[in-house]
Amino acid sequence: MFVRGISLIIFQNIFILILTSSAYAGSPLTLSEAIQIALQNRLEIGISDQNILKSKAGLIEAKSEAYPRLDITGNSRYTKTIEKFEPIQVSFDFIGMRYTISPTKDVPEYQSDVSLQVTQRLFTGGRISGKIEGSKERVGQVEEMKELNRRDIMLSVTNAYWELKRTEKMAEIEKDRVRYSETILDVANGRYEKGAISGLEREKAEVDVINNRGDLLQAETTRRIAEDRLLKEMGIIGTDKEVSLILKDEPVYDFSRHDERIIEGAAEQAVQSRPEIKQIKSRIMADEADVKVARANYYPQMDLIGEYNWIGWGKDSLEGAWRDMDSNYWAVLLKINFNLFEGFATKSRVNQANAELTAHRLEIERQRQLIITEVRRAYNNMVGTAERINTLQRNLSLSEKNLEAAKKQFELGVITINQVAEYNISLADTKKRYINALIDFEIAKGELKWASGEELLRLP
Repeated sequence: MFVRGISLIIFQNIFILILTSSAYAGSPLTLSEAIQIALQNRLEIGISDQNILKSKAGLIEAKSEAYPRLDITGNSRYTKTIEKFEPIQVSFDFIGMRYTISPTKDVPEYQSDVSLQVTQRLFTGGRISGKIEGSKERVGQVEEMKELNRRDIMLSVTNAYWELKRTEKMAEIEKDRVRYSETILDVANGRYEKGAISGLEREKAEVDVINNRGDLLQAETTRRIAEDRLLKEMGIIGTDKEVSLILKDEPVYDFSRHDERIIEGAAEQAVQSRPEIKQIKSRIMADEADVKVARANYYPQMDLIGEYNWIGWGKDSLEGAWRDMDSNYWAVLLKINFNLFEGFATKSRVNQANAELTAHRLEIERQRQLIITEVRRAYNNMVGTAERINTLQRNLSLSEKNLEAAKKQFELGVITINQVAEYNISLADTKKRYINALIDFEIAKGELKWASGEELLRLP
């Protein structure tokens, strides 16, 4: 089973490498590839990973307080004492007072000692267990933050991808308009030379060409801005990495209206699956642990201490500490510490922890209401966009038929060339609205999945 699991991981990594390398190599870029590139390159993911490592290190630190503590200390002292020679004394009287003088000399004294101490916390009033519980929940918080960052990246890349697709489609429409207006201008020049149309009508065709070329330049500029946005969202702008910006995916209109009760169920499901809610739940559990830690100062702290001391005297006192066993000693202590009064600091810490806990319990309800609103808004937006598409599909078909009819009437001399151009402009505008609606629908689908807590794409 272990070998099979390793093989599966290797296969997945090779698949991802092939998937992303093909996009870097210059082949058409799919939305799935763009998202995968972003997840590999966006700095937010790396920052989240470091925060996870930091929180896990904090958990290890919290657990360390439950283990015995081993300390070793050493001291070496040198002091001088004054020693009197009692047998030799000189006494004399001076102004009615008797004085005695004895010779003295400095006597050096050497002492070295080494102490090995083991301390085990027996009772802390719940402080250590509270720190461990809080640290575990904080690990969960940063993990959910990474998931939130991942989902936000997927949504931002999705939106940027479809916005670039929108600008590409708009540029194609503008190119068609330029080509068509140039054709109209060629026809107008030919008819003008034959005297079939006035100079004003020919100039009108020339102005249309100039205007359409200006619109094309603006569309190309907008497309380049959209390309930079997608590169930024993929995390590769300003780097030496190159990626194909020939987009492969096309917008797909696949809408089916859902019952209101299904949407309400999706909203409630989103409340359970969204990382924001999971993160707040972890915060609440961490706050409960913080209250436990703050209340621990109301209880005594009990430590069991065992120590052994080596003591040596003289110039070779350090070596003597190991040889002279008579001077060495050991001890076992039971230490109890109880804070009688510290200026109401413990009560203040407990009140702060309780206030933080209450605030996060209110926050989870606020977030629940916000998520339900986001799901309903995203669904209504998708419904509205779908209705626009249905209407524009009919308008598009009608505009195409009108243009074909206008061309035939122009050939028969019933209408002017400028009237044909107006029908072409109407068709181009309808195409723009239709493309905008399709792109808006793709963006609305992604936002609904994001709001519902679903995966935007099933990545390998």
